[in-house]
Amino acid sequence: MFERFSATARAVVTAARAEAVAAGSQHIGTEHLLLAAVTVDAGNRATLAQFGIDEPRVRAAMASRVGPAGDFGADDAAALAAIGIDLDAVLARMSDQLGAEPSAMNRTRRLKGMSPHAKKALQLALREAIWLKDRSIGVEHLLLGILRAGDGRACRILDDLQVDRDELRKALLRSVSKAA
Repeated sequence: MFERFSATARAVVTAARAEAVAAGSQHIGTEHLLLAAVTVDAGNRATLAQFGIDEPRVRAAMASRVGPAGDFGADDAAALAAIGIDLDAVLARMSDQLGAEPSAMNRTRRLKGMSPHAKKALQLALREAIWLKDRSIGVEHLLLGILRAGDGRACRILDDLQVDRDELRKALLRSVSKAA
């Protein structure tokens, strides 16, 4: 499938991998694909900016969803607190016992490839390109695939940013038709 990716779409996937590694994630997630699309792809930047989607806002939303420990965010801490577990205390104890910051421990993990949500988004990106009768998969198709999947952290981040995903989809489809 990657042979059908445009050079920019390949650059987005490569940047997403780098973002996942830097964050200490075990998988490349849809959130990494979204962040990379915002940072690498100038072609869709104006469309995304209309919806308030830019690098600083996506990074901030990611930080609230995925905390400094790489895999734990505010939602995780709240869920654990509901059952009487203090995430900060657990992470501090791990740090004391293992002699490293939790975020540093996460960065030593080996990247295991794409998350199931990211794989689904890539498969749907291919379907979007086929449906639009495009010969290659571009960044707009990746974004459409993320939106069409409707799950994963990227969609939750878009919800956090109060993005109307249906309107974003329509805007991306309009930009694709203008480019054709």
